[in-house]
Amino acid sequence: MALTKVKGSVAEKLNGYADLRLYRGDSDTIELKYRSQLGDGAGGVFVRKGSAVDNGGTVIVDALGRSWERLFTGPVNVKWFGAGAAGNDTAAFQNAARVATSTTGFGTVDVPAGVFYVSKVGIRGTVFRGVNRESTIIMGTGSGSASEFMFDAQLDTDGATSNTAGGGWC
Repeated sequence: MALTKVKGSVAEKLNGYADLRLYRGDSDTIELKYRSQLGDGAGGVFVRKGSAVDNGGTVIVDALGRSWERLFTGPVNVKWFGAGAAGNDTAAFQNAARVATSTTGFGTVDVPAGVFYVSKVGIRGTVFRGVNRESTIIMGTGSGSASEFMFDAQLDTDGATSNTAGGGWC
């Protein structure tokens, strides 16, 4: 297995989240290439931090019950939680928003270019920041009635506006 230098320590390289969940080694730092497939935008560096609940994006629990936390600064990325992979991205959006708002009650989630399908996502205090209105598309699933689709969050495309009336989109 190839090793690389990361922030003063040697990081073991693994492929994806599944490999980290099966991990039983003794490294303190793991570099993942992807979440479930190459190029899915969810790779990153994780450090061992004791025990915490696996949230599917920023905390992963290995085969020995140890938690691994993603090293990152700035907004949470919805791709880390599996958005864009399975057809229904509701859980990924919910989990990303929970992590983004977990400390202060407010947070930003980056949504890269692509089409994402969600239903009944209700997260107060979250800004979902897309690339632009042509590249990042969030589609509601279900019958199209108000009871089938709820997106109770602020949408942001310019980094400054945090409401739909002032430049956001839905």
